[in-house]
Amino acid sequence: MRSYLFQNLNAVYTVSRGGRDYLTNKYGYADRIHCSYLGTSNISGIREINSRSVFRVVTCAYIVKLKRIPLFVEALSLITDKAIEWIHFGDGPERESVIEAIKHLPPNIRYELKGNTPHDEILAYYKDNDVHLFVNTSSSEGLPVSIMEAISFGVPVIATDVGGTNEIVQNCVNGYLVSEDITASELAEVILKVMNAPNVEYEILRKNAFSFWNECFNAEKNYQLFYEELLGKGGVLNG
Repeated sequence: MRSYLFQNLNAVYTVSRGGRDYLTNKYGYADRIHCSYLGTSNISGIREINSRSVFRVVTCAYIVKLKRIPLFVEALSLITDKAIEWIHFGDGPERESVIEAIKHLPPNIRYELKGNTPHDEILAYYKDNDVHLFVNTSSSEGLPVSIMEAISFGVPVIATDVGGTNEIVQNCVNGYLVSEDITASELAEVILKVMNAPNVEYEILRKNAFSFWNECFNAEKNYQLFYEELLGKGGVLNG
């Protein structure tokens, strides 16, 4: 039915360029398949970081195998000489595997598993706390809203180059893209790279993160543009 649908719909919108390209390569109809990014709302703008003496890393994911949280924990376990605080938002059926991995963390790593957390509380956490890095180790992704939210507060990101992630994370600009097959030791090296970055370089990552969010993933801008485009597509909103 896909070809029939594309033939008869006025327009089809995907939330990523990757999704758009997949559909047009498979079905054609490039004139009516478009990308319109989702977006997030920022409640405070870029946050000024007070200190990096304790490096705070956030992960936010439903704890299932494809999110590979134990891989991230294993990477942390290899960093034994830096003060790190890890905060995880989210719960899920693979929680026990994460608990097992945590047993191997060295004493310099503090952690807090916050479990399922209301969305507003997550945004408030970014607003009220120094968050130095966001990490996503998924083996599969769409276009991660959790990463959009992180960069909206100027938080650099390390993420696997899967799905549409490379449409949000610009390698060496607002964070680092890593291989889907990254090992724990390789991930630890990239985390240390961000931790050890001189203040000037680190602040550039942060400013780039916020600027890119504001340019591409600001909900207030994106939804207005989407509305205006629908009005211009032959009156799509009017049938």
